[in-house]
Amino acid sequence: MNRKAWLACILVGMLGLACLSPVLVETTSGAPARTTPGDRITGRTFATRSEVIARHGMACTSQPLATQVAVEILKRGGTAVDAAIAANAVLGVVEPTGCGIGGDLFALVWDPKTKRLHGLNASGRSPKRLTLDEFRRRNLTRIPSYGPLPVTVPGCVDGWFELHGRFGRLPMKDLLAPAIGYARDGFPVSELIAYYWERNVAALAPFPNVRDVYAPNGRTPRKGDVFRNPQLAATLEKIAAGGGKSSTGERSRGSSPTSWPGRGACWMPKIWPPIAPTGWNQLRPTIAATMSGSCRRTGRGWRPCRC
Repeated sequence: MNRKAWLACILVGMLGLACLSPVLVETTSGAPARTTPGDRITGRTFATRSEVIARHGMACTSQPLATQVAVEILKRGGTAVDAAIAANAVLGVVEPTGCGIGGDLFALVWDPKTKRLHGLNASGRSPKRLTLDEFRRRNLTRIPSYGPLPVTVPGCVDGWFELHGRFGRLPMKDLLAPAIGYARDGFPVSELIAYYWERNVAALAPFPNVRDVYAPNGRTPRKGDVFRNPQLAATLEKIAAGGGKSSTGERSRGSSPTSWPGRGACWMPKIWPPIAPTGWNQLRPTIAATMSGSCRRTGRGWRPCRC
C-alpha cells in the first residue's frame, strides 16, 4: 500500500474514533461522567450556547432585533427601563404573536440609589360598557376565546410612560424610533415567529382586519420575508408625540380596530373607556418574588401584593 493510501486509512480511523468517543462532562460531585456525544466542548451538554457575560449591561429578549435595540439604548446612556421600553415596542412590531400595545404590562424595577424594589401593575380591567347585558344581547353564554370581547382595556402604553416618568432618561420619541422604523420600513420575519404567525392568523381568520394587516396578499409572511406595518408605525408615532395621557381615542382607532362579524360596528371606540392611570406599589426586596398574601383589588385593578 502506498503512502497516500496509508495516510487516508489513518485519517479515516482517527475520524471514526472521534465519532465513537463519548463526551466527558463534570458531574455535581466533581467526577467526570459519560454522556452522549454533543457539540459542546465544555459545560453542560444540554445547553445550546455559552452564557453571555458583560460588565456594563446586557439585554435579553425573544428576538435578536429587539435585543440589539435594547443594547444600543444602553450604549447611548439610557437606563435599563429605557432599554426595556424600546425593546418592548420593537417586539410588538417584529413578534406580534407575543405582545403589543394592545396588551398589559407588569414590571419589577430595582432602584440601586434608594435600594428599593418597585412593582408596577399596568393591567387593564374589562371594558366599562361590556356588561353582562351586552353578552346577553349578543346571545353569548360565555366569554369567547378569540376576538375583541375577551380583551381587557390595554395598559401597556400607559405603563411605558409610568415607568419612563420615574426611571427613564432618554426622550420617549428616541425610545420608540427603532420600533417605528421597523414597522414603516420593514423587517425580515424570523423562522419560529413565521410559524406561529401563520397559526395565529388562521385562528383569527373570522376577523377581517387580522387578515388585512397580518396576511397581506392572501398569506402570512414566511421566514425571511420583509414585513411592513404602516398602521402600527403611525400609531407609535402618535404615541411618541402625544405622551401617555391620550392612549385611547384616535390612537386606538389608528391601531386597526377589530370588527365583530355580522355587527358591522367598530368596537374599540364604542366600549373602551379612557385608560385609568396605573398604580405603583413598593415591595420589600427580600420578599419581591413572593406574590401571595394581601393582594387587593382597587378602582384601578389588581395591585401587586404587599407582603
